[in-house]
Amino acid sequence: MASGKAASGGALAVGGVLLLAATFMGGFSGDGYRDAAYLCPGGEDAGTRTRGGSGLHAESLGPGCGTTAGGDRLDKKALLADHPAAAPFIPWITQAAGTCAAVTAPLLAAQIDNESGGFNPDAYNADSQAAGPSQFLPATWEAYGVDGDGDGTKDPYSIADATMSMANYDCALAALAEQDLAATPCPGRSPS
Repeated sequence: MASGKAASGGALAVGGVLLLAATFMGGFSGDGYRDAAYLCPGGEDAGTRTRGGSGLHAESLGPGCGTTAGGDRLDKKALLADHPAAAPFIPWITQAAGTCAAVTAPLLAAQIDNESGGFNPDAYNADSQAAGPSQFLPATWEAYGVDGDGDGTKDPYSIADATMSMANYDCALAALAEQDLAATPCPGRSPS
């Protein structure tokens, strides 16, 4: 398609780039605040967070907002204030953060929030058959689902499996996007 590749792989590659661009820039939420809402700016215990990259400090949060020991920059206090149901997700979000350079804890939190309608582990879309908090389609789950908690099963409704699988899928899409960007010149983008 636009990348000049055969339809068998080109559409996915172009779609992957578009998906990543939209995801990392907040394009899917329809609300720029949601994707950046749980990102703490600055260093350790920065004490404030910004909304939607506006540079305006939304509120003072005190200790706990900023880079944590794991470097995840997830504002857990704000996340839990907005979504108490996120509590069992947080350990898995922070563990999955950094699976690859493109995957951050705030990104995963925003994706799960958006996909499941507020950290609902039982989310299911009957029309598409998307299952679990990460809303994987059956074929995508088959290809990218992982046993995140090591219990011997890959379950899209398992918080651990769904979160670790989302990171796995995001990393695969990021690698695909990087591959396409390296192979296809983009106006205004200097080669890496």
